[in-house]
Amino acid sequence: MKKRAFVLLAVLLVASLGLVSAASADEATGAGTIRARGDGLVALRGSGWMRLKGNGVLWVKGEEQITIEGEGHKKVFPDGWTEYVGFHGLARIQGRNVSVILAGEKIDLHAVGSGRVILWGKGTYKVDELDIEVWSEPLDILSY
Repeated sequence: MKKRAFVLLAVLLVASLGLVSAASADEATGAGTIRARGDGLVALRGSGWMRLKGNGVLWVKGEEQITIEGEGHKKVFPDGWTEYVGFHGLARIQGRNVSVILAGEKIDLHAVGSGRVILWGKGTYKVDELDIEVWSEPLDILSY
């Protein structure tokens, strides 16, 4: 039951992320960066490239290129989502209008391009050259 609620929360977060970021992801020039580290959930929708490390469950949709290093069981869904359960490693993802969710611990995200990120849990983040900020519950929605 707890896993089902967590998956539902992740899907709802990505759906809301898509609503708030669709225009900016299409219009962006691709010059922004974000760096986030922590435990919880990172949901990203944007264009460019991203590198994610961590332990947990990874979902990806809309990628043009992806490289996964590490452990995990891959499952492809008819709606275009790919799930990596038991993800423990590194994912390099590139594309336009890509949606990515990583739920777990020891998350390390580095993205270059443009888009929006939802951070839920605890950790730190840095957008472009701004100072490092604390990410904490309930959630933060950031543009890069």
